[in-house]
Amino acid sequence: MQTVLTSVGGQTPPLLPVAGEVHALGPALTGEWSGQGGTLAQWQFGQWQFITPQEGWRAWDLTDGVARVYSGGAWTEALQNLAGLGIGTTSDAQNLLAVAAPASLLSHAGADHQLKINKDDIRNLYEKYALSTKLYSELTVGVNEEVSDDDARIMQVMQIVVSNNSKATKISEKLGQGTDFTSLANLYNEQQQIETFISRKDVPSSMEKVVFLMDNNQISPCIEAEKKYYFYKVKVYKQNS
Repeated sequence: MQTVLTSVGGQTPPLLPVAGEVHALGPALTGEWSGQGGTLAQWQFGQWQFITPQEGWRAWDLTDGVARVYSGGAWTEALQNLAGLGIGTTSDAQNLLAVAAPASLLSHAGADHQLKINKDDIRNLYEKYALSTKLYSELTVGVNEEVSDDDARIMQVMQIVVSNNSKATKISEKLGQGTDFTSLANLYNEQQQIETFISRKDVPSSMEKVVFLMDNNQISPCIEAEKKYYFYKVKVYKQNS
C-alpha cells in the first residue's frame, strides 16, 4: 500500500483535520477543496496539499475497510473485476480462479450457499461423462472383469501428461512434497481428460510394468514413453484373485 485514505469521494473539508490524513476527493467540492476534484488532499503543516494520483496507485480505505487501486480516474476496490486470482498457485487463461490447498471452504451467509454453474459447463461435463462411459463399454466388450486374466483388466486412473521435461521435473518435485494430484492435473495436464481408463494392450511396455503393479490410490513415478512424460494415480483396479 502507498497510502491510507481517510475518506473516498469526499466533498467538504473536515472542520478539525488531523495532520497526515488523506482524502480522495470527489467531483463536487466546497471550501478549500474547490477546484481540486479527483486529487488527493493531505493535511500537512496547517494547510491542505493536493496530489494528483497516478494509474496503479494502491491505498487502504479506512472507511470501508477495503484495499483500493486507482484505475481509469477512480479509486476502485482492488479485489473486484480481477483478470485472474491464484491462491497457493497461479491462475491462467483457462483457470481464472486457481486454488492449490488441502481443502476449500465455501460457507453461507444466511440459510444456504449457492454455487452457480453455466449451462455450457454442465453440457461439457455431461459430454465428458458420456464419452468416458462409451469408452469403458467399448474397452470391456466381451470381457468378464471377475476372471483372473491380466490382459483383460481395465484400470481407471487419473493422469498428468506433459511433453516438456522441465514440467515433468517440477511435477515430480511437487508430488514429492505432497501436493494434491488433482490440483497438479488441473494445472499441467495436456490431455483433454484427467480421468480415463487403460488396459495392458493400450499402453507401452515401459508403462505397463509400472502402472499395472500399482494399488488403488497409489501414484506412479514419472514414466517417459513416446516422447512424453506420464504420471498416473490409480482410482479403481481389481487385483487378481
